[in-house]
Formats: sequence, structure tokens, C-alpha cells
Amino acid sequence: MAVEIEAKLVICVERRREFLRDFQELRRLGEAALVPRPPRSIRDRYWDTPEGDLARAGFSLRLRDDHGALSVALKGPERIREGGALERLEVEDAWSPGALGRVLDALESRGVVPRSPSEAPPSAEPSAAIAAAGFVVVHEREVARVVRDAVAPGEEVLAEIAADEVTYRIAGRRVLHGEVEIEGRGEDAGRRVDALTAELVARFGDGLRPWRASKLATARALEGLAERGELEAMLDGEGRILPDGYRRIAALAGAPPQEA
Repeated sequence: MAVEIEAKLVICVERRREFLRDFQELRRLGEAALVPRPPRSIRDRYWDTPEGDLARAGFSLRLRDDHGALSVALKGPERIREGGALERLEVEDAWSPGALGRVLDALESRGVVPRSPSEAPPSAEPSAAIAAAGFVVVHEREVARVVRDAVAPGEEVLAEIAADEVTYRIAGRRVLHGEVEIEGRGEDAGRRVDALTAELVARFGDGLRPWRASKLATARALEGLAERGELEAMLDGEGRILPDGYRRIAALAGAPPQEA
């Protein structure tokens, strides 16, 4: 188990491709060098009990396919730190029956859900194993991720900075959401996240705004907007969320955006 400390910034620009180009060209943030890492293409699948026990308790269970590398992760309720970064419990490992067992142990120890008496055999395919433990798929998405390591002069990695283009399928419609995540490394992760977030906001101005909604909460808000017939007016011709649409999404997600 670990504690994840990160900040999220929503990309509030109409020309998102130009923003991503500018982000990719960045080589420094303050005193930190930005070291490119290979881009990633990610498919995420989220699970919950049929009754929604995980969501009700503030947890999420994710199976991730990252270029064929599978991992399972459990993330717990969020706490907002003094500087605005988010802190939450995280249990994440490469996929294996043992890794799933650790996730189930963490849920059971916190009184969220008991272990299922009908768990799958060790040889079961990952989705079948999670389903056998009593969970159903509640959300799927694709993420195109551009990654940079923020590295201090002494070669220490301070944080991972990722610009994500998220593809949702909402009511049969492709919806594109853009955000930047800054995930801290080391014992001083919180301060590092705060400093790098401030540098990014200073660099891109109102084009980046602090964002507290998770990708899953954002999807649920979009689904609610689709049910109300309000979604289409919030999208451009390619399905990207327009800057003004994020306030409405944040209100439904219960995570009002902060002014930069």
C-alpha cells in the first residue's frame, strides 16, 4: 500500500492540439528539467459491486492495459492537502492473482466489501477473476498519455507529469477530455507537486485550471449531462469538451474547479 499525492489541471483551451504541442516542447519547469518518456496508450476498465459499494465508500477498482502490460489498482477516498494537491490510498501492482488478493484484503479490512466465497482459480483470465470476486464493469475509457519526468539538478525525479487526452463513450458519442496530472515522488512529494503545479499554471495561464474531479467522476457527470440533453452543446465538432463546459461538469461531479 502507498499514499498517492497528485494535482490535476484541466486543459481549458479550445485548441487542445496546440496546447499538447507546446507541452511536448517544454524542457524545464523552474529548476527542474523535463525528461521525455515514451508516450503511452492506455485502456482502463473500472469495477464495482452491483450495488455500488465501492463508489459509495469512495474507492475505485481498476484493471489497466498499458500496451499489453496489465495492472490492478485500488484507490481510496481523497483528502485535499493544504496546497491543493490530492492525497489518497493506492494499492497497485502488475496483474496476478496475488495482486488481486491484496486488493480484496484491503477492501475487506476497511469494511467495504467481504471476500466472495466463489473466487476464480489462479489460472483465470483477469476480467473473469475480478468478476468471480463479485464485481461488474461500471466504466471503460482510453487514454493517450504524453509523459515527462521532472528531474532536479541532482538527477532526482521530483514528479511525473502527464498530459492526458481521455476518450469516453457517452450515450454512443465520443467525448474527449484533456487534463494534466502531476504525481509527486519521494518524501517531500506534496511540496514538489505544489511547486510544479504553480509553475505550469504560470506558464499556461488560464489554459490550465486546478481540477478535483477524477476521470471516473468526470465520466459520470458527462453521463448525467447526456441524460438531460445538455451534453452536445458542451462539445466542439470533434467531441472535445469546450472550456465553458467544465464548470457544469465540476458541479455535477461535486468538485468545483478553482480559479488559477
